[in-house]
Parts: sequence; C-alpha cells; structure tokens
Amino acid sequence: MGVYHSKFSDNERVEVWNGVLDGRFKFVVGVRSSVFLPFDNLGLIVVDEEHDPSYKQHEPAPRYHARDVALMMGSIHHAKVFIG
Repeated sequence: MGVYHSKFSDNERVEVWNGVLDGRFKFVVGVRSSVFLPFDNLGLIVVDEEHDPSYKQHEPAPRYHARDVALMMGSIHHAKVFIG
C-alpha cells in the first residue's frame, strides 16, 4: 500500500510515484492530488467527504476540482468512481 500526502517530503512522494510506476502498490491512499499519480491499471477511485470545500481548489494555480478530475480519470481508465 502506498500513502501519498502533500505534507510528506519530496523524497517520500517520489518513492510513492515510483512505486505506482513499478507496480509495487496494489492501492494508494492519498489526498486529492494523488489522482494524478501515474496509474496504468486503475480500478477504483474513492472520493471521500466530497462536499468538503478543499476538493475545489482556488489557489494556487493550476486550479482543479478533485471530484471532476476523479470522474475524468475514472472514465479514461474505465474505473469505478465512488463519491462519498
């Protein structure tokens, strides 16, 4: 299992990124930006607490809405998306 969080050091985040690339992680638990990890066999995306305003980013640029990105990534990867 990989854990991805923006509060981790750059080295820790790179380790998770590489683990996803290498296929070492069966799943990753992470913050909204983890949806941008380089998945090649994505099966399920869980967006918990979707109503929380932090999912809709206002600053800094580039801005994105994590729920919309999760839905798009689910579509691209033919993955299920569960929004709680």
